[in-house]
Amino acid sequence: MKIDVAVKNGLAVLSVVGEVDVSNAVDIKSVIKDQLSSGISKIIIDFKEVPYIDSFGIGVLVSSLTTVRKADGSLKLAGLSDGVKKIFQLAKLLKFFEIYDTQEDALKSFSA
Repeated sequence: MKIDVAVKNGLAVLSVVGEVDVSNAVDIKSVIKDQLSSGISKIIIDFKEVPYIDSFGIGVLVSSLTTVRKADGSLKLAGLSDGVKKIFQLAKLLKFFEIYDTQEDALKSFSA
């Protein structure tokens, strides 16, 4: 898994590439904490290039969402594949997260 970070207009976009699982999911939480430490509390995670996420990865995202909310921030997800979206659906997390079809839609939601 690889995470590219781009800061745009005071918000961070994390573009994740590859499978998110027990061996690497904590890297996402680490990058989010780095962003919060640098004063950025609006975060989008783009999953466009993620074919699979396991339950540990889901747990890391739930924990990260809590961390961001405690910092009065906002964490939004974008570009979930059908398979990844199905996992969120099975875990009953679709209503818990703000999920957008594209990174552009998530970016627009911050200015709406």
